[in-house]
Amino acid sequence: MGKYFACVDHLKSSWDQVCIAFWERYPNPYSNHVLTEDIIFREVTPGNCLVSRRLLTKTNRAPRWMEKYLPVTMARHAYIIEDSIVDPQNRTMTTLTWNISHARMMSVEERCEYRINPDNTSWTEINREAWISSNLYGLSRAIQEFGLARFKTSVAKTMKGFEYVLAKMQETVLWSGEAVETVLWSGRNGAVERRSGRNGTVERRSGRNGTVSRRSGRNGETPSRTLAEHATERARVTALAAKEKAKDLASQAHKKQQYV
Repeated sequence: MGKYFACVDHLKSSWDQVCIAFWERYPNPYSNHVLTEDIIFREVTPGNCLVSRRLLTKTNRAPRWMEKYLPVTMARHAYIIEDSIVDPQNRTMTTLTWNISHARMMSVEERCEYRINPDNTSWTEINREAWISSNLYGLSRAIQEFGLARFKTSVAKTMKGFEYVLAKMQETVLWSGEAVETVLWSGRNGAVERRSGRNGTVERRSGRNGTVSRRSGRNGETPSRTLAEHATERARVTALAAKEKAKDLASQAHKKQQYV
């Protein structure tokens, strides 16, 4: 039987700001383990939700007692699929994340929901759940305990990373009256309009890919489960291809580090 973990965190920033920081949070001093990130799928649904899939390559510092059960390359890197659903109307963002490498050894699945804090509408509430499991006979309990402890440490670093990125964003003109950027998209056509600065400069782009909406609105219900399942199924279908691409990206990142 696997391990289950749940927690609720808060960021002292608006939902709009947190959504932008979500896409801008790498790199930061607390994410040195993230080697690469790549958007491999993105679309705007008929309901005007932005569905994205990212492939992340991370270092995987397995404990010494576990390394002997893993090939050298697998012990050093982990490949992660991250699905996200941004609902600008209901002001929610839901993320689904799981590892696609050495999942038999240990599988970690995480679900997060970002919504406006009902007690303080200028803050963002993050409801997080995680499931850790292992199918390795004889070692599953030890691996699950290790995975749970590492996940808790990772959550703490994630929150510090968010706070760092949000603080840096606050220092820039993005949140000052000098230049506030607004990004809108229009449903099926994927038309994008950018407005920035006091002079109201507008840039329009059109295409199938969507962009996170940074508008104000009311808090609402969570995105439908069918939409989440749809996004998850799409991700799983492309997992093998994504894994090969991740290996190539990790190899490139490793080569760059050798020459630094």
